[in-house]
Amino acid sequence: MDCIKKILILIVILLMSGCKGSSGGGNSNLPIANAGQNQTISVGSSVTLDGSKSYDPNGYPLTYWWKIEQKPVGSNATLLSTNPSQPTFLIDQIGKYGINLTVSSQGGVSASSTVSVTGIASSATWHHLTGIPSDRQIYSIAIDPVNTNTLYAGSGFSDGIYKITDGGSTWVTTSTGLYLTSSTDIVTILEVDPKNPSTVYAGVVGTDSALYKSTNSGQSWQVIEDIPVSILTIDPKNSSILYQAIGSRFSQSLSQSTNGGLTWTALSTMTGTSQILSIVVDPSYQIVYVLVFSEGIYKSTDGGSTWQLYASNPVSSFLNIAIDPNNTQTLYGTPMNGSLYAGKSVDGGITWTNTALLSGNIYVNPVDSNIVYSVGALGVVMSLDGGNTTTTIGPTNLPQYILVSQYPLGFAIDTSNYNTLYLAADGVYKYY
Repeated sequence: MDCIKKILILIVILLMSGCKGSSGGGNSNLPIANAGQNQTISVGSSVTLDGSKSYDPNGYPLTYWWKIEQKPVGSNATLLSTNPSQPTFLIDQIGKYGINLTVSSQGGVSASSTVSVTGIASSATWHHLTGIPSDRQIYSIAIDPVNTNTLYAGSGFSDGIYKITDGGSTWVTTSTGLYLTSSTDIVTILEVDPKNPSTVYAGVVGTDSALYKSTNSGQSWQVIEDIPVSILTIDPKNSSILYQAIGSRFSQSLSQSTNGGLTWTALSTMTGTSQILSIVVDPSYQIVYVLVFSEGIYKSTDGGSTWQLYASNPVSSFLNIAIDPNNTQTLYGTPMNGSLYAGKSVDGGITWTNTALLSGNIYVNPVDSNIVYSVGALGVVMSLDGGNTTTTIGPTNLPQYILVSQYPLGFAIDTSNYNTLYLAADGVYKYY
């Protein structure tokens, strides 16, 4: 009897071992998914995906299931399929499309693979807008975030500020109340209140340095400070809060207003004699970053009350910093040496890696983090993959005096159609 029991137990063990062996063998013979090569396609064109190199090691037939998991904001791309392994879709926006392929075979076993397609502008080019005298340098530019056909362009003595409301060439001067008496007086700052676009700030440097405010979309201006302001940044979450760098070019201090510029308070922990190069505000929280020449980045997590300094390389050599408004832990920093590449941090400025972006002021597209622009001596350099690769989109015919100007080129992105860009140089250029 014991012998029979032993035999039965041995049979059960063998059967269980056989099942385990069969399962292991099945896992080692899962189908292989291959979504094909990454592609770059012009907007307006159709792209064909290719999963035909997917296979099952056992020779079983495959079923294909494709899904667009990532696409640019505003895209209505939809997969069309007459051949299950090679569906198509229309590229309708600039940016990255991420597609997942899942293949399944007999028994319901499956595997997945991903592929990316980059949409690029097909025929977009720069147009030099008419309406501003051709010999006028434009130092600053700002776009109305609600009505993106409305732009402001800051010039100098006798011109002041130009404005258009049609996104085209019908420029008018809007300088009532501006006090510009010298050829050295130039409008280097233009900022539109993101919460109330009828409120606009303008900063003039020169003989008659002052900070101005308009509450009627630029029809008239009032002085709110009779001092030189080199940088003005509006808190995107609470636009009553402003930060400014004041003083001469190499001796500046930081101050804050909580009432739209009516009164200001010096942030004593940041008051010094160093040059402030950038001020950026996290749009989701009370985090402020201030870049100081040769020192590094000061970071405040309480709206400017206390500060922490990040001074390790390459931070101490940055000329400009920018924040990704869609993912505020991501920062970009451009070096003073124009031959070096910009840095990128994904942990709020603690650690940095190199990117392919060139030196220049950096702007992150407000609706798509993958699209980043660097604006400098080469005009505009664009990345469609968060700085990993770049392409120069110009314009390439900027006058030399623009390229060597001590002031950065003004730049604006049309948030209603982020394929449209504006650049301030000798007049205003529009990319579409």
